Amino acid sequence: MTTNTEHRRRETDKTDKATVAYRIGKAAGDRIAELENQVKNSGWSPMETAPQDGSLIITRRKSGDVAIASWGRCTTLASGFNAGGNRDCWRALGNVRRVPEPTHWVPLPPTPADKQGAM
Repeated sequence: MTTNTEHRRRETDKTDKATVAYRIGKAAGDRIAELENQVKNSGWSPMETAPQDGSLIITRRKSGDVAIASWGRCTTLASGFNAGGNRDCWRALGNVRRVPEPTHWVPLPPTPADKQGAM
């Protein structure tokens, strides 16, 4: 038979566990929102929004690697390395090498001449 004290203790334990679970969930949600804001305010945009007109941009992969790249035709190289299967892809500057799975992009910064006007 369960006493009133034991029943209250069990109910308190359930409440404590629910409170802890709620606080952990809230903290995780707050951290996710904070990280999303950092990305949004960092100037980096998702690749879905990147220009696919051949413009040079800076790309970033999940690993943190960055590359100057443009959207264009990737081809199979003479060495046999498959750079993209003869299809359009993000390719590294001056190369037909594919930039694997970029996640974000930013435009190239203006050159000094662009900042100060034509020299």
